[in-house]
Amino acid sequence: MEPGQVWLNLIPLFGVVWMFITIIRISESLKNEYRDRRLRADDPEFGKMTGILAMVLSLVGCAPIGLIFFIMYWVKISKFKNELINSKKRGSSSDFDDEEEDRPRQEGGRRDAEDDDEEEDRPRRRRDKD
Repeated sequence: MEPGQVWLNLIPLFGVVWMFITIIRISESLKNEYRDRRLRADDPEFGKMTGILAMVLSLVGCAPIGLIFFIMYWVKISKFKNELINSKKRGSSSDFDDEEEDRPRQEGGRRDAEDDDEEEDRPRRRRDKD
């Protein structure tokens, strides 16, 4: 799911339907991320049923119970997010190497820490070879 699509939840009436799609896509995204990082989760559905149940209960008139399930869903998603952040911090050096390859290098292939700070502050220009 593209991050910008989450804003569709704010459209009246359409947002009610889109919220179900958002819940399903978030659970699929979490499942894929956990699989790619070879992590295990307590909830194999990644909060999908809790989120759907929260929405259904809110729509059928059980808003207080729906709110409780929504809070449970929110806590689960937050837990998954924190686990992913912590796994990135303990991640292998190969993750770091991939990021290094994407960044531009100085002439001669050398990089200094001071130059990295300067590069992020100024816009990048294309250099034409003569």
